[in-house]
Amino acid sequence: MRADANWRRRHDRYRRVPLPRPRLHRRRDGALARADRQPVSAQPPRPVQGVLPPPDTLAEVRPLTLRPVVGCTREGQLRNAFVARCHYLGYTTLVGAQMRCAVHAHDGTPLAMLGFSSAAWTLAPRDRFIGWSPQMRQKNLPLVVDNPRFLILPWIHIPNLGSHILALVRRQLPVDWTARCNTTPVLIETFVETPRHTGAVCRASGWNHVGTAQGRGRYDTNNRCDKPKIDIWLRPLRKDWKRILNRWIRNRHDSTERLRRFELRTSRVKRCIGGFPVCNQLLVRTRHALARYGRAWLR
Repeated sequence: MRADANWRRRHDRYRRVPLPRPRLHRRRDGALARADRQPVSAQPPRPVQGVLPPPDTLAEVRPLTLRPVVGCTREGQLRNAFVARCHYLGYTTLVGAQMRCAVHAHDGTPLAMLGFSSAAWTLAPRDRFIGWSPQMRQKNLPLVVDNPRFLILPWIHIPNLGSHILALVRRQLPVDWTARCNTTPVLIETFVETPRHTGAVCRASGWNHVGTAQGRGRYDTNNRCDKPKIDIWLRPLRKDWKRILNRWIRNRHDSTERLRRFELRTSRVKRCIGGFPVCNQLLVRTRHALARYGRAWLR
């Protein structure tokens, strides 16, 4: 017994410690009984009326709907709670451009939760598969989208549901991502931690396994490689994806600089041959043609 427990009061008398009073309820016969002493019934509990069992076939939930959700809404908070409790990585803030989505059945029943964000900055297997140089990757990396979260709710056991959802993502993601980020992606990537998962859903959906990451993570600048090994899977979103990802996109600054240089050169030529109207008209037509050429590249 501790000496400072303060069990005694002044004049060496024991202190009275109030005990919690039991909760009482009145029975049918008028007597009082303890509320925490409920009679134990040998019969199993009755099923709750109005609760239907989860669907077990794909025909019961089709057509599926994939729609983006916002975190401050009730649907967004429900999506974040599902990911935090049911996904093995938990809920974390996505990096860069991001979009959270939920998959529902035709009657509104939630089936799966997904998350999309900006692609990883450097992945050697992915860059070799695309044929990127460091400069080309820096230009065209916004055209690649990462899928860091893919969760089918644990009580949903429907065969081929995962591949059906990935096919829906491949068709609808370019439209939703363009409306949100003003950029149309042409390639989507995801990571599968091994040996926890085998990547069977990605393989059944036509994804390409391009290699294994070294376990550095997004913020590992000291080459510690303390993350688990993950497989890299890629899925093109259109047929000419490789040509688009290896195209040097001229931005507005490049076109404006070219037009400024051409105006400077034509002004010098115009000062030299300003007395000839045919040459002035030729310079004007050339200037307009180059402007149209620059606007076409801006599209």
